[in-house]
Amino acid sequence: KFELKKYVPEVTIYSSRGCPHQCIFCPNRIISPHYRTRSATHVGEEMEYWYKKGVRQFNFDDDNFNYNRGRVYEICNEIEKREMKDIFLRCSNGIRADRVDRGMLKRMKEVGFHYIAFGADAGNNRMLEIVKKGETIEQIESAVKNACELGYDVKLLFVVGTPFETIQDVEDKVRL
Repeated sequence: KFELKKYVPEVTIYSSRGCPHQCIFCPNRIISPHYRTRSATHVGEEMEYWYKKGVRQFNFDDDNFNYNRGRVYEICNEIEKREMKDIFLRCSNGIRADRVDRGMLKRMKEVGFHYIAFGADAGNNRMLEIVKKGETIEQIESAVKNACELGYDVKLLFVVGTPFETIQDVEDKVRL
């Protein structure tokens, strides 16, 4: 009975929860360390329900949307199969750069993804190792470059104030 027209016309989708990575700053390593997914069909059904009610903007707020690369393609295929046109899709919670490539980003763009946040969290390999991110700065730079070249609106998420962080480490974040 909420008057949805008074709110942002976006529906948040949780297609998965949890993350198996051990980044030291993230509460998911304690609260939700097990990666659990919904089927692509179930995600498609939820989106189609809202689509039929006029919703055209969806935000995938998963802890780790692209952990299972094949599942990302399955979700894209579901969106296409259900002929949901003129939609605006976001991944605002931060996807992993080491689990994405140009082909995946291109496929996501084809079905309506326009906005992606990357959980960069640091600006150099030294800090990425300290926070146990499991990614390299080269992977992050490549993912951001591909996303920008494909026309995505890109946001980077950072953690500032990590133990052992120097002013140079903060400047590396700004550079990135």
